[in-house]
Amino acid sequence: MPSPFEIEIEEIVNAEHSDPFHILGAHPVETGSVSGKPKMGIAIRAFLPEAQHAWVVPDTEASSPLPMELLHRDGFFQALLKDRQEPFPYQLRVVTHEGQTLQFPDPYVFPPLLTEFDLYLMGEGSHYQKYEKLGAHQREVNGVAGLHFAVWAPNAKRVSVIGDFNRWDGRRHPMRVRGATGIWEIFIPGLGGGTLYKFEIK
Repeated sequence: MPSPFEIEIEEIVNAEHSDPFHILGAHPVETGSVSGKPKMGIAIRAFLPEAQHAWVVPDTEASSPLPMELLHRDGFFQALLKDRQEPFPYQLRVVTHEGQTLQFPDPYVFPPLLTEFDLYLMGEGSHYQKYEKLGAHQREVNGVAGLHFAVWAPNAKRVSVIGDFNRWDGRRHPMRVRGATGIWEIFIPGLGGGTLYKFEIK
């Protein structure tokens, strides 16, 4: 019988996960025990179907790239850092199946940008600047420029942003749903004005 972790991986790979931030990005995990107490580390996970190999690249020059292990043949990778307890800034580096090397920030480490007040007003029907929140908007988060995407899709099981930047692959950038509001959002670093995109809704 598959474990809950294995079930979540399958949901990511099959584009069925409604909360990808729960598993993707950096997360504290138990890596063992010391004197009967759990020893904690960090797991960094990414779904990279274009990648043949992948690394976590810390933003500090003194740190070497950390290889990621392929946990699912369709491109689910993980780096398990047993001696790190605190999150740190990093990027992902991949070598694609075509031999191209790419490096980019991980979109699943960025926080939600819509405030609770935004969500309250939208739910109440009294947010009169929704055009400034929904759709696609250029933003800078933690010094990183990119596009923030948001859409209201209350009956959706999963919503993704697709475009040339991810080969129109709905598995690549699934969004997070904000509670029971029906609002989905994600910040994708590195994208700029004029980016062609669609929302893929399941």
